[in-house]
Amino acid sequence: MVLEPLDIEQLIPEGHAARSIWEILGRLDLSRCLGPIKSVEGHAGRNVWEPRLLIAMWIYAYSRGMSSAREIERQCAYEPALRWLTGLKVVNHHTLSDFRVEHGEALQNLFVQVLGILTMEKLVTLERVTVDGTKVRAAVNKKTFSRAHKIREHLKLARQHVEELQREEAEQEKRGRQAAARKRAARQRVERLEEALAEVERLQAGKKWERAKPCQASTSDPDAQFMRTSDHGLAPAYNVQLATDARHKLIVDVELSKQPSDSFHLLPALDRIKQRLGVFPQQAVADGDYTKREAVVGAAGRGVDYYGSWTETSEEWMAHGIDPAYHPSAFRYDQQRNQMICPEGRRLGLRTIQARAGGLEVYVYTAEREACQRCRKRPFCTPQNAMAQHGRAVSVGLEPEAIQRYHEKMATEAAKAIYKQRAPVAEFPNAWLKDKLKWVRLRCRGLFKAKAEALWACLTYNLQRYFKLTQLAPA
Repeated sequence: MVLEPLDIEQLIPEGHAARSIWEILGRLDLSRCLGPIKSVEGHAGRNVWEPRLLIAMWIYAYSRGMSSAREIERQCAYEPALRWLTGLKVVNHHTLSDFRVEHGEALQNLFVQVLGILTMEKLVTLERVTVDGTKVRAAVNKKTFSRAHKIREHLKLARQHVEELQREEAEQEKRGRQAAARKRAARQRVERLEEALAEVERLQAGKKWERAKPCQASTSDPDAQFMRTSDHGLAPAYNVQLATDARHKLIVDVELSKQPSDSFHLLPALDRIKQRLGVFPQQAVADGDYTKREAVVGAAGRGVDYYGSWTETSEEWMAHGIDPAYHPSAFRYDQQRNQMICPEGRRLGLRTIQARAGGLEVYVYTAEREACQRCRKRPFCTPQNAMAQHGRAVSVGLEPEAIQRYHEKMATEAAKAIYKQRAPVAEFPNAWLKDKLKWVRLRCRGLFKAKAEALWACLTYNLQRYFKLTQLAPA
């Protein structure tokens, strides 16, 4: 056995990441984390861990690829930085786990404060922002997904179990903490099943086709949805939306969604950036999943110069067996009579005007049914329209001015060059989070807790980038 003195300050060198994390947290307002604390100095009650310490421990753990509360507790006994932070003490994993998810609003405020520091030091400029999504696997098994009738059966049994436990309440009180834990677990089981049933009913109500596959939900995490992941698999996951400032690739917005598609996340991201930093970004760049009419028009209305690849198409005519020679572009417009003229010289009159999403107005012109039936070219022009009330129909869309300006801009070489810079910026934080922070799977269940976990990961990423850019500590 060897007995030797230990200087805690010598456990980690100057400039260590843990020292930098502790120092920057001392510059932030952490008062919102103090609200739930009931223990007051000078009065009865168990001592509590300081929020600054717990925050520093989680940020340091994420920076080292640790997202398990039990692993952090275990490493408190020998990992030098954690021993330096705790003063050779060990923090219980329950304390760490609860703290990670119980301070959602305070964590949001902490993320905004760090953004304020980055903006003050001109590391975040909002001159150009990219928006991109990445899928992170949920903490559930595929086998937990069930259909509505199965969930109702499990829910019925779970409620019966809760009733039995309530009838035995007097006896359970004698058994102490173990009985209370069983009762709490039974109640949580009922709550999760009720949430899963509500999620299935919501998905079922949103189905477009009755013949589509029956909807399912997980009985352990109802918010998780099956999504295509980066390894080309199909697994329960969440869609993490990141907005990244192009100057130094710092994350300025993070949001978690249970919708697999990125289609409708651009405008909410811009609004959150305005809420957090007070202004909209000057430019926004995103891929084709975000580039819809609503997004382009909405960005223009917010004064944001938007760049993206246009993916909306009107090539539905090919699915109806129409010959390319009778594509809608082959029809001529007679402005004087407000009619369309087909390649065979027949006229189509205006039938209706439809208002579509994103300010698009669609003018539908149709020919007389008898005229198309007599036409020798009908098998090439309108093969599936023999029994319709009218002949060939041609739709002409009148795009809003914002869409027209967008297409003109994206046709220029300068706009194409800006869009080519999207991937190196947007994919950088995704790769960092998954490769360096090992954040490929969530530890927490439920949308609310998963959002808190995403904030911890992105806060860690921003601080690592900040330390590297300012040379406060190695990344």
